[in-house]
Amino acid sequence: MILRRLAEGLKTHDWLTVVVETFLVIGGVLIALQVDNWNSARADQSGAISALTRLRSEVDVNAAILTRRLDAIERNIDMRQNGILALQNCDTSEEGEKALSEAISRLVGDITPSFVDNTLLEVSRQDRYLDLLSDDFRNALSRYSASLTDERQQLQINYNLMWDRHVIFEPAVGMDFTSPEKLKSPFIFQKPMKDLCKDLNFRRQLLLTESWHQSATIRMHSFKDRTEQFGNAIDTQIAALK
Repeated sequence: MILRRLAEGLKTHDWLTVVVETFLVIGGVLIALQVDNWNSARADQSGAISALTRLRSEVDVNAAILTRRLDAIERNIDMRQNGILALQNCDTSEEGEKALSEAISRLVGDITPSFVDNTLLEVSRQDRYLDLLSDDFRNALSRYSASLTDERQQLQINYNLMWDRHVIFEPAVGMDFTSPEKLKSPFIFQKPMKDLCKDLNFRRQLLLTESWHQSATIRMHSFKDRTEQFGNAIDTQIAALK
């Protein structure tokens, strides 16, 4: 309708009609663009809030995973210490050898947390979401992402080293899966306890691995605190977007 009146105005040299109709056309286009931009902004805001809500749940899962791993290390401390004492005291009894086998089982058990980061990656790679977030939150997001990657790598590297040094490359240690009982503590020794307790390298490695468990506990406690702080930062950012 507007375009037809505009064409008629041009034919009859009705310049007022031409100007008015032109402004109406341009105004309509601008309003349509503004509405479209507003709808896009609302969709991005809604998407960012949804992604951050999922990220909050993901962070809670990682905190829970850390808690379970820390609890497992704590529960096993007596078994680890009993095996170390058996070796240090050169306990050649069957109980002493069993304690040492159980200690190695706990020391080389996989305590590496299986962190989840699907939503973290989604948020980090979505510029349309990042543009809506505060500078403080983007910095917190970057620090958390870097810390999670570092913790995952460091724990996995040390786990692999523990397994290799105590099992793969340790000629005195073998494995036996011949009975259900052995599945709990499958490690057997190619040397008698009286020789193992005199093996300074074997003793040193056992103590080093126990020290790593203690340092890993400190690291995981620290990362758990940072994880919970990041969760609070997410809550603050969600509230700011609403």
